[in-house]
Amino acid sequence: MHRPIYGTPQTAAVFTPGYTADLDCDEEFSQLAVMIPRTDMQLELENLLGHSATKPLTFSPQLDLTSGPGCAVLQALLLIDQVSNDPHGLLQHPLFAQRLEQVLMESLLLAQPHNYSEALLAPVSSAGPRPVAHAVELLRAKPEHAWTVSELADGVAVSVRSLQEGFRRSMSNTPMAYLRELRLEQIHKELSDAEPGTVTVTEVAAKWGVTHFGRFAASYRRQFSERPSDTMRRTAISAD
Repeated sequence: MHRPIYGTPQTAAVFTPGYTADLDCDEEFSQLAVMIPRTDMQLELENLLGHSATKPLTFSPQLDLTSGPGCAVLQALLLIDQVSNDPHGLLQHPLFAQRLEQVLMESLLLAQPHNYSEALLAPVSSAGPRPVAHAVELLRAKPEHAWTVSELADGVAVSVRSLQEGFRRSMSNTPMAYLRELRLEQIHKELSDAEPGTVTVTEVAAKWGVTHFGRFAASYRRQFSERPSDTMRRTAISAD
C-alpha cells in the first residue's frame, strides 16, 4: 500500500489502471482529472523504448508539480481544461488536439518515475543519415499531417530515440522542432496570402497545431524578423 498523497498546488496524483484508490475529500475539494487509455500510454512507451514492454507500465503515484517536467504536465492539463468546454474551440483542430495528447503522454513518461524510467535513460544508437533524410522527405511532403515522432520513426523503420538522436547529430534539431519550422513557413505563407479580414492569426496558427501562442509568436519573429500581426498588416496595406 502506498503512502497517502495530499493534493496541493504543488502535488498531484497519478493513478495506474488496475490499482484501487481511495479519495478522502472535504467540501471545498475540486478536481481536474484526465484519463488516458492504457493502451495509448503503453504504445507511446514502446515507441520511446524501441521495443515491446513486457510488463504493464506502473507510475509512481505522487507527481511533483514544482519541477520543470512536472510543470509541463500541469500546463498541458490546464490548457486541456481551458479549451475543452468550447465545442467550436481549438480542440476541433486535429493538429492541436494531437499535439496536446503527445505533450501530455511524453511529459508523464519522461517526468514521472515509473518501472521503465531506467530503460528510457539508457544510451541509444543513432539513426544513420538515410533514415533521417527519409524522415525529412516525409515531413516536407505532408507538413499538414498530424505527425508524431512515433509514426515518423515507424515510417523510416527506426526507434523513436534513435531517430531523435539521428536528427540531433545530423541537423542539430529534433524531428518535431524541424516540423514546427516547416509549419511556421506554412503559417507565414497563409498570413501573407490571406484576404484582409478573412482569418485571424490565432485561427491560422491553431490550424497548424500551435498550442502555446506566446512561444509561437517568439519563434515566428525569430524566423521571419516580424510578428505574425505585422505579416497580416502588410498584406492588408498591399491590398489597399
